[in-house]
Amino acid sequence: MRLPKLLPRLNRRQRVIRNLLAAVLLLFLAWAVNDFRAPTANLALRWRAEEYGLPAPEVLYRSAWKGDQRDVVFRAGGFYGTASELRYGWLEYAATNFLAVEPEGPVVFLQENRSMDPEAVYVYADLPDDVGAVCTLRLREIVNGSEFDETYTMEAEPNEYGAYRFVLERKYPDGYRRDDEKLTLWQFQSAARGSADPDFFGELTVTFYDAGGNEVHLYEKAFGNP
Repeated sequence: MRLPKLLPRLNRRQRVIRNLLAAVLLLFLAWAVNDFRAPTANLALRWRAEEYGLPAPEVLYRSAWKGDQRDVVFRAGGFYGTASELRYGWLEYAATNFLAVEPEGPVVFLQENRSMDPEAVYVYADLPDDVGAVCTLRLREIVNGSEFDETYTMEAEPNEYGAYRFVLERKYPDGYRRDDEKLTLWQFQSAARGSADPDFFGELTVTFYDAGGNEVHLYEKAFGNP
C-alpha cells in the first residue's frame, strides 16, 4: 500500500527559495556559534567605532597580516587612531580598543596599538609637498641600575593617504642588552599612553622632505621625563 504524500511537490522556483532560506538559516546559526563576530575586518572596525560614538572609520593604512593580527591606521569623526585587527577564522574578525588622538597640526603621531614589542611608529602628515621623511627616536631608561640610551633612525615614504610607517629595527636582537631594549621599548609604549616609569624619557623627531630634498616640515614630540 502506498503512503499518501504529506507535503506538496515543489516547483523549481520554490525549491530555489527553500534552499536559499536554508542557507541563510545555516549562516545565521554559524554566526551565532561564533559569538556574532563581524564577517569582515571593515565591519569589525566600524562596530568598534560605534562604541566610541564615532562614524565609520576611513582606513589610512593596514599592515600585512602577522599570524592572525595586523595594524590599522584610521581617521574617524575628526580623530586619528590605531587599532589591531584580529582574524579568528573565515568570516570572523574583531578590532581591539582604539588609541585615538585629535590632531594638533598637519602631523599626527600615531602609536602602534600593542603594549609590548612595538614594530613600527606611525605618523600621518597633511603636507602639500612631502615625498619622504626621516624619523629619529631617542629612548632613555634606567634598567637594572644601568642606563639604556639609544637613538633609532628610520626612513619612510607616505602611502596614498599620507600615512608613514617607520620600522623600528632592534639594535640588540640578541645578547645581554636584548632584555634592556625590550623593557625600554615597552616603556615607550606606556609613555605614549601616559603611564611610563619616572626614569623614562623619549624624544621623537620627524623631518619631512620634498622631491628636491628640501625640508618642508619638522615635527617633534617628547615622552616621559627629560
